[in-house]
Amino acid sequence: MIRPLIFVWPYGLPFWILYGLVVVPEILLQQKSNLTAEAHRAQDQGSVRVIHIADHSSLLFALFASVFVSGTSVAVGRHSVFVVGLMAIAGGGLLRRHCFRMLGTFFTGTIQVEKNQPIVERGAYRYLRHPSYTGGFLISTGIGLSLTNWLSVGSMALGAGVGYLVRVRAEEAAMLETLGESYRLYMDRTKRFIPFLF
Repeated sequence: MIRPLIFVWPYGLPFWILYGLVVVPEILLQQKSNLTAEAHRAQDQGSVRVIHIADHSSLLFALFASVFVSGTSVAVGRHSVFVVGLMAIAGGGLLRRHCFRMLGTFFTGTIQVEKNQPIVERGAYRYLRHPSYTGGFLISTGIGLSLTNWLSVGSMALGAGVGYLVRVRAEEAAMLETLGESYRLYMDRTKRFIPFLF
């Protein structure tokens, strides 16, 4: 059995500090969004529930794999992979905070689109429609890398990928239905997750 570095001193310290800095704001955002989510249930289409289930189940499986499936543990460059994981978590967290600032009150945990809502095209939103999900994917994949187990990396990436793809389909449908042609034109000018590529 290989003990994950997140549970080994001193490697665990930066991981848990980063985890707390990144996750606590997400929890607070979700609690705030829950207060107004009922009126927008049709727009959300249950996507926030899918994200929660995907996130939690992939994290549990990733933790299990990192402890009990030693055959897929990173054999070479374990500490380097761990550091790359920390960098991905930090980078994803910074991108998410940037998105918080760019969208302001329009950044919500559930899909909530209002008729007169502006289409934000500053910062990362100039190039991407969903940079906050790119940040979320980086955080999830970074956690998998920090566990230094390839099965854990795959689990976290798959969970985030499935959750965000479901979310994007529901969100873009709600934006098109509510904001119409202006959002369609914005879609033509931008990519979803990766600038100039995808």
